[in-house]
Amino acid sequence: MNLLPIVLGASFAAAVTSFGLALLLMRGARHLGLVDPPGGRKLQRHAVPLVGGALLAGVLAGGVAGTRVGGLPLEFADLLALAVPLLCFVVGVVDDARLTGLTPGVKAFATLLAFLPAMRGDAGWASVFEPRTLLAAAAAFAALHATNTIDHANGLCGLVAAIGAGCAAAAALEAEHGAAALFAGLVGGSSVGFLALNYPAGRVFLGDSGSLLLGGCFATALIGSGRVEWLLLAAVPLADLASVALLRLRAGVAPWQGDRRHSTHRLQALGMREPVAVLLLAVVQLLCSLLAVPRLFTPARPGAVTLVMGVIGVLAVGMLFIPLPRATEAAAGEGKLP
Repeated sequence: MNLLPIVLGASFAAAVTSFGLALLLMRGARHLGLVDPPGGRKLQRHAVPLVGGALLAGVLAGGVAGTRVGGLPLEFADLLALAVPLLCFVVGVVDDARLTGLTPGVKAFATLLAFLPAMRGDAGWASVFEPRTLLAAAAAFAALHATNTIDHANGLCGLVAAIGAGCAAAAALEAEHGAAALFAGLVGGSSVGFLALNYPAGRVFLGDSGSLLLGGCFATALIGSGRVEWLLLAAVPLADLASVALLRLRAGVAPWQGDRRHSTHRLQALGMREPVAVLLLAVVQLLCSLLAVPRLFTPARPGAVTLVMGVIGVLAVGMLFIPLPRATEAAAGEGKLP
């Protein structure tokens, strides 16, 4: 079976659905309370609709198109894995709908519970407690929340997701892994459809519902495969999270406390426009993702952990060399950062 037309068709259906529904949700989001208000460390002048649900609709609609038209069979394990991004999406919707959001502890615990369907392996629920599964879940947890934290600049989270999903789809097609290729194509297509309204100008935002959905898709693949190479598809988010956590600890604040110390913020402070800074990080992510493509669906190679940790570590160190604006350092010293 030629999988390429099926995956491309499903991806196109996902992109069209995501874009169309985002347009519709823009009008009703304010009535539902799903908006991101201005103020604090946020730079937008007006409340922006949070319409991450459009991504979910795109994934589901594209999936129906792909399986119906192409007749691509999905096994029970494939359907069970889809529960992870759905549950992560639900956590994000609750977080978006609350004026103060969920506390970091509640949000972390809820997303860990969302991983359970993917952690159920061949041995049933006993697989949840296997060391290999727990290590994969820990890595997925870091990648999920790294993806969530890069949703601070227009297009960054969507571009990283689209690039990672596209590379994963290419690797799956090469390996003739139909379900994985379709799933990755759906995520990539829905992300592209959303990006049309989110980059370079942010007419809509993903919100936690959208960013946790995308992170949940990645977590599903990582836990299901147990392969560390999948972390290369989230190298920029993970490196950014590591660098900003170190900067916050140095300033004496909690690593999970939001501020404007991210790499994009510091690049902007150097005079780089936000769309350019986002595109620069997206190109770096593309290079890391291309490095992962020949490794995702092939037998494990020695030195994989060293390679992945080395790439992410080098990126994190490089990000630390982007200077923090003096005004930000002074405000941090006085405890005035929002």
